[in-house]
Amino acid sequence: MSNIPIAFYVLGALFTLYIVAATWRAKDASSHLRNVNPRARGRPVSLDRRLNHWWRARQRSKNLP
Repeated sequence: MSNIPIAFYVLGALFTLYIVAATWRAKDASSHLRNVNPRARGRPVSLDRRLNHWWRARQRSKNLP
């Protein structure tokens, strides 16, 4: 009979630990999902457009005084 309160304390501590871990994991998962693919919403820039931009920037830097 004297071990029943101890069992309730242990079960309460385990339940609290479970809730804290689940909350922590949910916060971690949402931040992880936000950073997985940051350009998912925008249109991907094509390779020729990037090369064109690089070439024009190179030409501009050559023409600087």
